[in-house]
Amino acid sequence: MGKFQKFSSADERFLLERLRDEWEKAERSTKIHEITKRAGRGGVFLAKSLLAFGAIAGSLAIAAVSPNAFAAIGKLHDKPQRRFYTKEPLEDGLRQLQRGGLIKKEKIPAGYQIKVTPKGLRSVLRETFSELKIRGGKWDGTWWIVMFDIPRRHNAERNALRTHLRSLGLTSFQDSVFVSKYPCADEVWFLTRLLGISSYVAIAHADSFTGRGELLRELR
Repeated sequence: MGKFQKFSSADERFLLERLRDEWEKAERSTKIHEITKRAGRGGVFLAKSLLAFGAIAGSLAIAAVSPNAFAAIGKLHDKPQRRFYTKEPLEDGLRQLQRGGLIKKEKIPAGYQIKVTPKGLRSVLRETFSELKIRGGKWDGTWWIVMFDIPRRHNAERNALRTHLRSLGLTSFQDSVFVSKYPCADEVWFLTRLLGISSYVAIAHADSFTGRGELLRELR
């Protein structure tokens, strides 16, 4: 698999914006209640939840709201947001993150101020990237076609591109042609920038697409 280049500041913003959107989508669909419920049980999930929230918000204030309950307070799109945790699982999660060098914790009058370290941010970005998918929705009847002609000296990058296009949700039409029912340009250009092969890739948006009938029927 091709070696990815380091995330640029633009790449970081793209991933954090995608993560922020996923959290807000979860809230709108009430899934955030399940997140809070699972986080309350402690362990790795709570630590990952805190780390993601901290990366999105920039920093978190941890404040006591009752003898055995704490609120993590941050901002999503400049709107104050809270996540509630019971005391022991929260403290366990914070210890895990500190031991891993993923956060820094400072005492403040109300509780703690939490900041995600560069190592913690890299961890969040890698996980967000690994879970990146094309956004679905209602199909408008058009097709997005990704085509590439990559030199042999970039075999590893070409193989990585094919692997990750499938992971994003595209379907292989030919070895160097992939198809999506949904807009995918942002995700594909992000991926090709990381691989350093954007100049060998083209994306078309078509009203009709024919051939390989069985494949197209599956896509529909």
